[in-house]
Amino acid sequence: MGIFSNVLFTSDFDHTVSGMDNLVPERNIEAIRFFMQEGGLFCLNSGRSLPLMRCRIHEVPTNAPSLCYNGAACYDFEQEKLLYAHTLPEFAASLIERVRESGLNVCMEVQRLDTHYELGDQLSSRQYFLEKEGLHPVYGATEIPHPWMKLVVCGADGRTVLERAEDVPEQALADFLYLQKELEAYCGGRCYITRSMPRLLEISNPNCNKGTAARALAQNMGRRILVCAGDAPNDEQMLREADYAFCPADADPSILSLPRVHVTAPSGDGCIYDAVRQLEELLK
Repeated sequence: MGIFSNVLFTSDFDHTVSGMDNLVPERNIEAIRFFMQEGGLFCLNSGRSLPLMRCRIHEVPTNAPSLCYNGAACYDFEQEKLLYAHTLPEFAASLIERVRESGLNVCMEVQRLDTHYELGDQLSSRQYFLEKEGLHPVYGATEIPHPWMKLVVCGADGRTVLERAEDVPEQALADFLYLQKELEAYCGGRCYITRSMPRLLEISNPNCNKGTAARALAQNMGRRILVCAGDAPNDEQMLREADYAFCPADADPSILSLPRVHVTAPSGDGCIYDAVRQLEELLK
């Protein structure tokens, strides 16, 4: 038996497995292969949709099903099999008008299992990001059939893909956080609302998050130890649930301040490489 035979390691993709430049450091790939050779199970645990995850899954060695939509779906890319999908309640459609009434400069998209639907005709920076990743969403959608997996609200016409909290004007961030609180109050627990970037809200099924999904997967795979890595507010539940939690040194300040989280090298220098190295010592 290898040293990681009891471990399931689930990691966020953007700015954890990948760096801030959106590239996956080679040393991360080498570390994941070593981890798997020593008996570990590794998978991605991302806010990315199933179609958006498919754009990058080939770059990362995995040997366990992937968690998408912040844990709302689990998909086995090797078997091309959807293991489960927790959809948004149809009530969530009313949030679109609530966001528009806020008067904030935002763009919105609906994510289904098949693709993304952009609300409105104006291209945004987020849509350019999606197309650069290899996903071509539906633009100007007015009628989007249910079921929906996730509703995304992006600040500043979607210019949030590489945005850091320290770069956002103080009032702009305060306005966006106020919108989040307003939507949470309106939902009253009927949706799960989290942020994956300072001005990027992700709204999904209320009964799942990255943490509960990761623990359930570990149990289903027969793994006693859950290891998680992430960098953003939507990773908080996952890191709190983990037996061993890691985050890169350039993570969001709210994540760096969490208890019991081991800080690794910055994302571009190999967060997963450093996490595997530290985990090897912690398990001795």
